Amino acid sequence: MDAKNRFLVPAALKRQFPDGGSKFIVSCGRDKCLMIYTLPVWERIEKELMAKSDSDPKVRDLKAVFYDSTYEVELDAAGRAMLNSDLVEHAELKKDVTLASYGDRIKIWDTERYKAMIKKSKETGFTELADSLGVEL
Repeated sequence: MDAKNRFLVPAALKRQFPDGGSKFIVSCGRDKCLMIYTLPVWERIEKELMAKSDSDPKVRDLKAVFYDSTYEVELDAAGRAMLNSDLVEHAELKKDVTLASYGDRIKIWDTERYKAMIKKSKETGFTELADSLGVEL
């Protein structure tokens, strides 16, 4: 990531996007990372969230925080995306970032945090972790 909070989106990840990856949604994610959603995936998540009743204060709080931290991003001519300072601060991103594909979305991690998370998961035991979640790999 450069001084203007821009990062290059690899071509392999852009191919996951229906329109070739020129526009997408970036939002705060769990575990101090950011989430990149394609527009169709974002529309599905937004529809699900909007179906929740605003009569519940937890739903209102979630919507307020979620929408406050969600931005549409468009790649520049060089294939870079720019993050605003709120997103960078949330994920505690430094110079090196890692983009990791998670099915229909991509997570943006500070590289050091990502490596620590992977190391911890490996130390827990990949097989044991999968078994505890009932995932057949």
